[in-house]
Amino acid sequence: MKTLTIAFPAKFQIHARFAMTLLEVVDALRTCQNEWTIKTKYLLGKSNLSHARSVLVTEWYETAEDEDGFFFIDTDHTFTADDVLRVVGLEGDLNAGIYCNRAKEPTCFPLDGGFSNQAENIRLKYAATGFLFFRKKALVRIHTWMKETEGLDRVMISDFKDHIESRVIPFFHAVLEPPRESDGKRFWLGEDYSFSYRAIQAGLTIRGCISHTLGHEIPYVMFNDKQRRAPVLWTQNTISVYCGNTAPDTALLVECSLLTTKGYQVVLFSNTATPSTNPSLHMTRYEEFVPVDQFHRLILWGSDHLSLLPQIHKLEHTYIVLTTQALLIPTLIYKVAKVLLPEESMRSIYTSLLPPEKLSCSSISTLF
Repeated sequence: MKTLTIAFPAKFQIHARFAMTLLEVVDALRTCQNEWTIKTKYLLGKSNLSHARSVLVTEWYETAEDEDGFFFIDTDHTFTADDVLRVVGLEGDLNAGIYCNRAKEPTCFPLDGGFSNQAENIRLKYAATGFLFFRKKALVRIHTWMKETEGLDRVMISDFKDHIESRVIPFFHAVLEPPRESDGKRFWLGEDYSFSYRAIQAGLTIRGCISHTLGHEIPYVMFNDKQRRAPVLWTQNTISVYCGNTAPDTALLVECSLLTTKGYQVVLFSNTATPSTNPSLHMTRYEEFVPVDQFHRLILWGSDHLSLLPQIHKLEHTYIVLTTQALLIPTLIYKVAKVLLPEESMRSIYTSLLPPEKLSCSSISTLF
């Protein structure tokens, strides 16, 4: 019987949610199918990811049969047994589950520049390695291409005699792509896209699919529910307000309504999409918020949303309403347009921490 090895590298520890998912899925795979013998493999302590992946794959490669399969699943994922079987069943030489990053953007790149939510067996140019399957026979072709074209074969990570690190095949060694014909610029690929590049150059195909049960970025867990697209440029008369997975309180709704009386279109991202009687106030589910969009004016309502700041395109167009005490990151908070302090108790804390020009005790409706 063919062997399917599910493998992961980890520096020090893994999240309990990943461990729970892995145990449940391995148990389910062993009972729901009879095509594969399921094994697990891991490597701890390697901070260099290209080393870690290459060590894991090389050790498996030395003893695997041609039809045996290897499945990388990174420790920041949640998934189901169906996700695993679906990816294994794709028609590529390398098969990937297409997951998204914290900005909710897919981490795989298709050959044709885009894909739909229902994509199945779509051709990929680059596949992220976090949920990736391939067989021994595909790896043989990549290894052959590396030897013949790059002059790469066995190398040493350490000089321990008879240890796997003394004879590693650098499958995930970083690649500098050839210069583009259009402008001569070169892409410096990460370990995952470098592996994809070698596969394509060796004449292999890469396929991917989207699954709404494949989650990424534990403990936040992002699910791939969007098409890949360029960031949207919002119009000048639109004010976007984000309050996350909470219901907007009366004070926020009043402020938004006041903004509409000044001619603005207000899009309020919250946990309700119940249509407003105000035609200029657009109630939108918070899952539709894409922080990398180019907002003309963005208001983060609540201290819980400061974690979004690193993903926001133009912080100088961003206003923060602090409703509770929060840890501020100076390098980011100094770049926002204003920090609003609606509560008297908050003003006594932050007036000494932030420059006066960044602070406002006004309501958001009086700022515009």
